[in-house]
Amino acid sequence: MMSRFDNIASQWDKNPRRQWMTQQIISALKSKIFFRTDMIVADLGTGTGLILTEVYPSVKQIVGFDNSKGMLDVLSQKIQSNDMTNASVEWFDAEKGLLPSNSFDVLVSAMTFHHVSNISQLCSNVLQSLKPGGKCYVVDLCTEDGTFHDNNEGVKHFGFDVLQMKTWLEEAGFENVSVERIFEIEKPQGKYPVFGAYAQKKSLS
Repeated sequence: MMSRFDNIASQWDKNPRRQWMTQQIISALKSKIFFRTDMIVADLGTGTGLILTEVYPSVKQIVGFDNSKGMLDVLSQKIQSNDMTNASVEWFDAEKGLLPSNSFDVLVSAMTFHHVSNISQLCSNVLQSLKPGGKCYVVDLCTEDGTFHDNNEGVKHFGFDVLQMKTWLEEAGFENVSVERIFEIEKPQGKYPVFGAYAQKKSLS
């Protein structure tokens, strides 16, 4: 997976469908989470930072995590050229790595979970990374037939059953979990619904 994403990183942002998807995701995200200038945010599977670059002006600090050096190189260039002093990148393997504990007010992850084998473990990893009362918003494909990607290298799940996703988040310890379809991606070979999953870590009070 990593090498494929490294190879396509320089062309990633030029895809009109990807730009459109980003705007749909941002719209859904902001309907669930109000970003504030005192927040520290994680973008898990940030890629070239299409979401990160939309969120960074509204928050104190944002860190983009990804396991593709090529993608992170593209994002690092954006951060530098746009003087995004509150944004940074970190190489991270979501299959094996542990996110910094008790560190983030919000974690966002878009179209990344289907590249990770153990979703239950990943949900627990996300939970421990959040501060008490922290929120996460996960966007990914609903169950599909394997035709969404032109190349299924690195794809561990052909989308997800939304009830199963809700169960994984609840079993990890999240509260106020809601999972809903937020938009649909149209491709020549079919239509692919996308869900947004909102969840919150228990607060201390």
